[in-house]
Amino acid sequence: MGRDDSDGSDASKDGTGGHPADYFYLSSRTRRVATRRGTWSVVKTVGEGAAVVDALATLLDSNSANVRRTISLIERRARDNETARQEQASTRTRRESFEERTGGVCLAAVLGSGAPHSVSDNP
Repeated sequence: MGRDDSDGSDASKDGTGGHPADYFYLSSRTRRVATRRGTWSVVKTVGEGAAVVDALATLLDSNSANVRRTISLIERRARDNETARQEQASTRTRRESFEERTGGVCLAAVLGSGAPHSVSDNP
């Protein structure tokens, strides 16, 4: 089963693709980002206990399940972003190591030149 990338704000299926008609409008996207950032700030500051989730749900005019889903979504995306940053750093390190070993020469040139000729001791 696929991952749930929804925070519950797209529960209405009025538009295409199962999203509300205004789901991709800049104003809607900005509102969702602001809500997620605010939610994450509160969770980082005071935790994600039941009282906090209930208070957030009340303030956001939502239900506790949607707030918990939003928190899970934010946490998962943060983990995914950190994994991507680590993979990019690893790739960058490998590339730099390779360039150091080849003197910055293109891989095709290194492979196309063949094995270096060895000098034999017997003429």
